[in-house]
Amino acid sequence: MRFHAVIVAVLLLSSCEGCFPNPTPDAGPGGSSSSSGAASGNGSSRRDGGVADGGDAGPGCGPETPGYGEPCGDCGALICGNDGELDCQDPGFNQCGVCGQLITSGGILGRDCGSCGLVTCADGGLVTECTGEHPPNDCGGCGTIPTTRGPPDAGCSSCMTGVWNCQASLNDVSCWKGRGTTSCGGCERCVLKHAMMQDLTQGQFVRAGTVAVLEDVGIDTAMQTVSGSTVILTFDPLVVAPAALALPQADIFLSPTENHADPNALALGDWFAASVLDTPGDPVRQYKVYFPVTNMQWVIIFDGFLGQVISRGQLVDGPPPAP
Repeated sequence: MRFHAVIVAVLLLSSCEGCFPNPTPDAGPGGSSSSSGAASGNGSSRRDGGVADGGDAGPGCGPETPGYGEPCGDCGALICGNDGELDCQDPGFNQCGVCGQLITSGGILGRDCGSCGLVTCADGGLVTECTGEHPPNDCGGCGTIPTTRGPPDAGCSSCMTGVWNCQASLNDVSCWKGRGTTSCGGCERCVLKHAMMQDLTQGQFVRAGTVAVLEDVGIDTAMQTVSGSTVILTFDPLVVAPAALALPQADIFLSPTENHADPNALALGDWFAASVLDTPGDPVRQYKVYFPVTNMQWVIIFDGFLGQVISRGQLVDGPPPAP
């Protein structure tokens, strides 16, 4: 029986591996180990803020890291990121297209400054300054009025019936109501047809009260008319909302019907309001007519960008009734 008990005890012990602690080779008295602090987690190896990594702690990211501070991207440098790795911190080019902070002491780049200046880049693209400043012209704009045209409000045309009128762009003048010797004889106004223009946009653009006039002004340098092409269309008066001077693609059509797309309808040369490239138009519009007007019965303003007729009026022979 004793022999059987011994066998049972041996079997039990062999099946209970780990039931009793094994002292380490350098265990001191009482079986305690000098490395017990590592086993319990006290005094563990850490890097970068004390985060345990469970392995050898290598050097953290810093100025001594290979590649640190080297250029990258357009204007950047390699520095340590939040993940402890080198990252490219690149602010990119400034508004002047160079590296470095742009100091806008001279104003916001691209904006007007002074009377006629423009804020541009200076000092290699690191600062802004106001350049090109000069006094405004006689119309109050910043462009150069052609010297072949007189100052605003001066007389114009060979009959001296007109005056130089500032255009809405403030950079040019046009001869308003000028005439040479007309087909009616002499310098008197020679109106062929007129149309009372309808407001088709509830006052957004061309308003009621606008009158289109087809008249012969004769051959005249100021009016830019030549032999065989002495008829002009004039909006007199032109009653508009401010938005009318910014219509993007408005054409003036003369048509035998009220349809601007009639195959016999013809467009006049200039955009209405001449608003191409953000240039507003002459506040009183005049258009040269290069074709016969005998069969034309309608004046139509159609804007191709909006895809709609802005205004139309039926032509009637003779001048409009006196106001």
